[in-house]
Amino acid sequence: MEQSRRKPTSFTLLKSAKITIPAMTILYANLAWTFMEPILAKRLDDMQVKESWIGVVFALTNVIYIPTAFLMQYLPKRFDRHFVVFLSIATTPIAVLLVGSNHLPLLILGMISIGFFPTPVWILLLPVMQDDVLRMYQKEDPGWKRSLNDVTAGIYNSFMVLGQVVGYVIGPQLNGSVGFEVTTRVVGLMIFIQSLVFYFCGMGGK
Repeated sequence: MEQSRRKPTSFTLLKSAKITIPAMTILYANLAWTFMEPILAKRLDDMQVKESWIGVVFALTNVIYIPTAFLMQYLPKRFDRHFVVFLSIATTPIAVLLVGSNHLPLLILGMISIGFFPTPVWILLLPVMQDDVLRMYQKEDPGWKRSLNDVTAGIYNSFMVLGQVVGYVIGPQLNGSVGFEVTTRVVGLMIFIQSLVFYFCGMGGK
């Protein structure tokens, strides 16, 4: 238990695997979408999808995300949120691999799945991280709790955006070297490995 009277900074919290590993998990969840964004439109064009439909294919992810995110509030309380986040990140590679398919229906199914499988990570991981930090410090002062929640939210959002940066960079690089299908396999494997790291090392002592 942390006994320091000084309020922790982001760097202080990131020294703990209980915070760093979940933060890396939101990075990989965002990577699942952003790695394909610069290159998927060209792939759809190569598959002879009309320009007017390419935007629809991209929109499918958000169309599915919105109701899925809304339904997260009805998740039964008996479900451990750490385990739900693990299942979410562990199944996300399925969507990534589907997007890498050479068959358009499977690719579209992958785009739909990207709006579903990672959603619990995006929605639940921040409150999970905040609860874990509050347990680490066990402070009753509302000012402390607010400060801890703010710092944790900053870490969460920073790593989420970092996932976008990494995705935008490595997606085109890998695609140019090994092709889109292999790129999806590499990214899917990276995400699955991160899910195992989260399960064994980042579940807040669960």
